Amino acid sequence: MLTRRSRGTAQKRAAPQLYDKVFMNFPFFIAASVLLLVGAYQVWITFRLAKAVEYSRVQKLSQFALIWLIPILGAAVVHFVLASSSQPEQPADRAFIRQGENHPDYPPFVGHDD
Repeated sequence: MLTRRSRGTAQKRAAPQLYDKVFMNFPFFIAASVLLLVGAYQVWITFRLAKAVEYSRVQKLSQFALIWLIPILGAAVVHFVLASSSQPEQPADRAFIRQGENHPDYPPFVGHDD
């Protein structure tokens, strides 16, 4: 059994060892965190691509290969393509004037007869 004096010394020795273990593994934790984030980003882009209906099977397979064979850059490119192709369509312009019609706010167009 540890006496009061020996308990204090054991605690003083354990603290530097724990400190050394945590900070010696700090680069490992940083690297593991980065790899986890990159993997999560790639999985998220893979699921977004799988749910996309505007691509054929061959296009999806080639984009899956791009995501997983070129990890960060491939996923970023596919993310950009997905974002640009899945933007909502603009509503039809109801104020459009067909050729030959006159608008009450504008004078009629007089063209050249060449």
